Amino acid sequence: MPNSLPRTRYDMEDWRVIHSGSLDGSTNEAIDEAIHQMVGQEDGPATLRFSGWKPGYLSLGKEQSWVDVNEAGCESNGWGIVRRNSSGRAILQVDGLSISVTIPLSDPRGRGDDFDRFNLVSSCFNAALKAMGLNPDRSRPVYGDRGPSGMACFDGPSEYQITAGGRKLVCGTVRREGNAVTIQSILPLFGDTGRIADALRFDYPGQRLALVARISYRSVTLESLLGRRMDVEEVIDFVAAGFAKVMNIELNSGDLSEAEATRAADLRSEKYSTEEWTKGSVRY
Repeated sequence: MPNSLPRTRYDMEDWRVIHSGSLDGSTNEAIDEAIHQMVGQEDGPATLRFSGWKPGYLSLGKEQSWVDVNEAGCESNGWGIVRRNSSGRAILQVDGLSISVTIPLSDPRGRGDDFDRFNLVSSCFNAALKAMGLNPDRSRPVYGDRGPSGMACFDGPSEYQITAGGRKLVCGTVRREGNAVTIQSILPLFGDTGRIADALRFDYPGQRLALVARISYRSVTLESLLGRRMDVEEVIDFVAAGFAKVMNIELNSGDLSEAEATRAADLRSEKYSTEEWTKGSVRY
């Protein structure tokens, strides 16, 4: 694991790291919310969680309209559809690594506003990517093309997320509720980021082609930058080391507590796998 990343001002703390493997979308979202609730109640430790998605999923932001979804396109590609309990626009969870960070607000790492928290997480990714030999940067408020942003997370500017060569590499969303904050990030490892256009609804064919062109211009995968496909465990090692060094934390491998596992199972069946939540007709 890399050992040349800078330490920061925080006192050393013990955190839990969970390697979930590949899970379905409803389970992934339910686990993140269960961890968030337990951390907020001081019944669980600050947690860094890595996961994949099987099969692929279109992940909608909490407030995103169902009108944006092309159900037939998702079905034909074998992708499920899930709605997050966090902000942001649509993300295609295919060929990527998800990284969820849950911090109690009593921890100085969780204090400040959303911009502060995104900046801290971005610093962790910056350090990890530099250790891989890349030259990442923070995205500018507006891309050089100054075109419109759309329904997809990788089709729009933000000032806090990670770019490389001016193209977005890491997309993140935030949820602050109760006494905890959770930041969910996606790092595309390989594949075609423009495929999300198959999962979204357009009034005219030209709009779909325009989205594919914009996303191809505005985003990039780790494989494209490195010129090789990295093993996912190797990527996890670099990212975990970035978080450990920048946040000054000791990561201890763990799993869900019995209470978290029970709560996640309930959330999956009662919320994330229901049509009412997914289509946005109810809010919790």
